[in-house]
Amino acid sequence: MRRRSALKLLLMGAILAAGCSQSSGLAPITGRVTLDDKPVPNMIVNFTPLGETAGNGALGHTDAEGRYALLDARGEAGAYVGEYKVSFYPGASRTAQADPALDVVAVPSRGGLPPIYLDPNQTPLRATVPQGGGTIDLLLTRSGTGAAAKTTPQSK
Repeated sequence: MRRRSALKLLLMGAILAAGCSQSSGLAPITGRVTLDDKPVPNMIVNFTPLGETAGNGALGHTDAEGRYALLDARGEAGAYVGEYKVSFYPGASRTAQADPALDVVAVPSRGGLPPIYLDPNQTPLRATVPQGGGTIDLLLTRSGTGAAAKTTPQSK
């Protein structure tokens, strides 16, 4: 009887451990956005999945130095491994408006970016999220040509 209880306890522990060890499948991604080698602050970075890439995409927000960290559509850190097209949207103004409703109805500025990067259907920028995550620096050009995503996989 004691042996059977110990076996049940061991089996339940193994089941619980297996359930808790499942990962979300997201790879942690951080990076920096620059336009002609200058940081791009206060922009929303939008990763839209392409092809067989899982999920609904990921978003990040650049700080004053252009640095961002991706969150998936559910708010979890990271993005699924795969190919993405990358577009941008100006972040909300950090300055207080005289009328808060203006934040909602005002047309946002382009944040200094060429319009091609703001249109998710036209953006030429593509990025690959590597297995295990890493850094994806987004190197933009004012002309819109020659933009690149420099991916550095996380070292193990």
